[in-house]
Amino acid sequence: AVSDSFSQPRRPNDVSFPTVMVHRPSFTTEKVHSNYIDCVRWSGNFLLSKSVANRIVLWAPDPTRGKSAVCILREMRLDSCALWFMKMSVSVPLDLCAIGNSKGRLFLFRISEIDNGHSGQPLGFPAH
Repeated sequence: AVSDSFSQPRRPNDVSFPTVMVHRPSFTTEKVHSNYIDCVRWSGNFLLSKSVANRIVLWAPDPTRGKSAVCILREMRLDSCALWFMKMSVSVPLDLCAIGNSKGRLFLFRISEIDNGHSGQPLGFPAH
């Protein structure tokens, strides 16, 4: 269906081309978070996901170790981010992750500088 959308000429009366229904995801896991996941972003070939448990995790699926196995690369601890629908964003060069909390505090994390297995620390900015 995807290749047809680029190669087939427009059909009369806006009739769509045949589509493929996908009923199952390519990958699924419950091994990254144990609570609601309210935001997921791509960071290159990795995923950044945030749960209501005050943490953002950088991870990748690892099907070589099992059907739902993952490799957790980084973890960023937050405070006062347990609300549902607290979204995060990733910069275009994929090096910064930004999120706010329920107390008006902004966290900026440099993704590449977080040590594996340790809590990420937000970047410090001078007070004005």
